[in-house]
Amino acid sequence: MCFTIARGAQRISAWGLLGAFALLHGACEWMDLIALSISDTPAFTLLRTVLMTASFGLLMEFGRGDLPKLGQKTPGRWIYAPVLLVLIVAFLTGGTMALNAAARYTLGLPGALLSAWVFSKHAARNTGPLKIWALVVAAAFVLYGLCAGAIVPAAAFWPTTIVNQTRFAQLSGVPIQLVRGLLATLLAFSIWTISGRLLAQEIASERYSAYLRRQFLWTVTAITLIFTGGWELTQRLGEAHERTVALEAQNSLALLTSQINASTAPLELMSRALARLPSVVAFADNPRAGDAAEVRAALRLHVVGSKATEGYILNSADRIVARFGSREQKNAPQTLRTTAIHERFDFDDLDASHAYHFRTPIREPDGRIVGHVVLKSRLDALDQALHALPRPYFVIDPQNVVRSTNRSGALDRVLWGPQGAGTAPAPTSSPILPRSIAGSGWAMLDGQRNYVRRQPIGREGWSLVVLIPTTSIVASRALGIIITLLLTVMWLIYLLGREHAERDAVLMDRRLQLQNLARDLGRKASTDTLTGLSNRLKLNETLAAEFQRAHRYETSLGLMICDVDHFKQVNDTYGHAVGDSVLAHISQLLRDGVRNTDLAARWGGEEFVIVCPHASEQTAFHVAEKLRASIEATRFETVGQVRCSFGVAAFRPGDTPDSLMARADAALYSAKQAGRNRVARASLLPEPSVALAG
Repeated sequence: MCFTIARGAQRISAWGLLGAFALLHGACEWMDLIALSISDTPAFTLLRTVLMTASFGLLMEFGRGDLPKLGQKTPGRWIYAPVLLVLIVAFLTGGTMALNAAARYTLGLPGALLSAWVFSKHAARNTGPLKIWALVVAAAFVLYGLCAGAIVPAAAFWPTTIVNQTRFAQLSGVPIQLVRGLLATLLAFSIWTISGRLLAQEIASERYSAYLRRQFLWTVTAITLIFTGGWELTQRLGEAHERTVALEAQNSLALLTSQINASTAPLELMSRALARLPSVVAFADNPRAGDAAEVRAALRLHVVGSKATEGYILNSADRIVARFGSREQKNAPQTLRTTAIHERFDFDDLDASHAYHFRTPIREPDGRIVGHVVLKSRLDALDQALHALPRPYFVIDPQNVVRSTNRSGALDRVLWGPQGAGTAPAPTSSPILPRSIAGSGWAMLDGQRNYVRRQPIGREGWSLVVLIPTTSIVASRALGIIITLLLTVMWLIYLLGREHAERDAVLMDRRLQLQNLARDLGRKASTDTLTGLSNRLKLNETLAAEFQRAHRYETSLGLMICDVDHFKQVNDTYGHAVGDSVLAHISQLLRDGVRNTDLAARWGGEEFVIVCPHASEQTAFHVAEKLRASIEATRFETVGQVRCSFGVAAFRPGDTPDSLMARADAALYSAKQAGRNRVARASLLPEPSVALAG
């Protein structure tokens, strides 16, 4: 719209700068969407920031450059030098985020406020709807300046640490991008309306103005429906993909859980079977009285059968009385820390692998617990499956400390706070995720929204956490946004096409009216107002043209002069009004009695001249005789019968228009002298020239 106004209106000469700002800034918003949907890199982030800075520069130049034309003083272009220095310092000290915030402070906010000032000045110079819409644009620019230039991304300097986009979203529940988009839509509609008003003033057509009013209502209705439908489509696509992501995470965790169950189920069965052996019960109660060799053989058999890595028999004091497995060495510990529950999942620091313990009490026949059987297995298959996951995963202990992960730099860090109580050392780094999630939820990681799914492992508080980045979710939402954009563009193209067609139709009608007016004026300039025949001016032009054609191509040209007999008596007897009626009636008879190529003209008074191209004197004589007879046979109102005399001549070599007219007039004079109501031929008259008949 701005580019259209820049081409067609001179009220604000810098419309092109405003249009360039809108185009470039809109491209930056779409680049942000691409970064969310596909991927982002530091270089791409810097490119978007530079383009955004340039767009704000165009906006500021629009306001700075146009205000002086409205009588307002503004700084010269030197103002950009300190602004550029501030931006360079911000980038060198704080990086891209600092540059983004500084550009919004130094260019975005001032540019929007200057633009609002421009439109407020134009509102003061206009009246009616133009004034109202200019004020709407001014107010929208003020709000846009606050949303785009004051509420900025958080950076490492004040006041971005207090007033930023994240804080706004937390307080209002609405992202600032949505508010900016709505304000941009309001600006587009308002400027479009101003464009229509300027065009309506330029064209000055009530039909076109009425069409613009209808078009505005259609556009508001259509865009509202498109935006509402697009919003709903975007939400549906996002929710559908979120459900897909949740199901995917659930299936991944279910697969891992099934692998854990497959690895741990044999330990449970073998541990319970071993605890029921009489030799094991007797040995746990009194190792000296039991058969140690038989117990160790049974322990070995059950460890191998369950595919465990280690096995232990404990007495009631949790002291190891028998063992078998990979740590069966002399300096091995003589006691084993266990818990009162049957199973436990932990992380073996010595092997740097996950392990599963299953503990079964050894009971006497009377139910007294005399010891425990503990089987331990390394979950190598689980480790392999975890590391093969294409997305981030974390295995956390009861203290929320990451014990295994495929994400670099996250091992031994707290996944989310607060850290649980326990013996694990408290990590010094901050939590990886901002909040704890019990089952499933959403969390930000590295500036990106992730779907988080948590699955408990064992009974001691260990958990497996899987993260699925929402890039694909944003991409699915982007599809809805793109569809909305395409529908909007199609509607706008249709509206612009209709508007151009309507404008062209109005201009065409006006052009046709002017052509008809010119044709009517030309006809009036060459037509006798009383009779409707051509006047003397048209007669002279036609006679000259036909005379040249006859002379050049040696074709025939006939000429007749008609005079109403005794017309003065008609005027004297019946009045000039009746005389005029007689002349008009005779003119109609002459017009009807000649060819379309012939020209009938009023020569003056009661005299008429008929030019007959491609007609000889003989042909012209016959036409004149028919006309004379037709007039004589006609009954004229009030007057009755009227008669006419005709003089006929034809072009011959050496003639001029005046000589031809003179010869025809001499023939007319001859007809008058011979008694009137007759046709005389010039070729039958003597050669000497005679004066024109009166």
